[in-house]
Amino acid sequence: FGAKQILQVGFGCLGYPLTQLNYHMGEDEITWVQKNISQKYRIRIENKIPVKFISSKKFLGPALKALLKNEILLIAGDGIGIKNHMEKGYRSYPFLGRSMLFPTGSYTMAKRTGASLLAVFAVRKGHRHTIFIDPPIDSCSGEQEAMKRYIKILERYVYRYPDLWEFWEEFEQGLLIEAHDISGEKDGSTFKLKTK
Repeated sequence: FGAKQILQVGFGCLGYPLTQLNYHMGEDEITWVQKNISQKYRIRIENKIPVKFISSKKFLGPALKALLKNEILLIAGDGIGIKNHMEKGYRSYPFLGRSMLFPTGSYTMAKRTGASLLAVFAVRKGHRHTIFIDPPIDSCSGEQEAMKRYIKILERYVYRYPDLWEFWEEFEQGLLIEAHDISGEKDGSTFKLKTK
């Protein structure tokens, strides 16, 4: 939400030890422009930021160690992802009157390590950015309650600053990613992917 990587720059310049889970799409998942322009420059910028990046495609032990050492671990909380990676760790939740898939890895890691789960947003006003850190989300209340609380916070920021949320294209006809329960369970723990 807001300027990509501004959280890493801000916290890193203040001297906080930072680790971020990231995902760089494979060549078969991106267009020529994404590969040769946007991803190329993204990686170049990331290499200059004072943060340790851990690929979400690899072993996540270093991410857990960062939390156990009381370091900051950044994980994207948007309901957007790569379709063929969503079978693991995504759940369907109501969002802005639709049903979207949200990654639940941040909740799982907070629950496992006892780390605080914080929703953090970068808001741009003119040429300045403000970083908002919401109060901790209680991970002891269970995944559904924690995720619903996070999504309610995200909705508040999207309503207030709709121009800063970059995933509006997912609401176009044919692109909204939805989860359909095929097990009869209400928690959405088993689902298949379908695009409308």
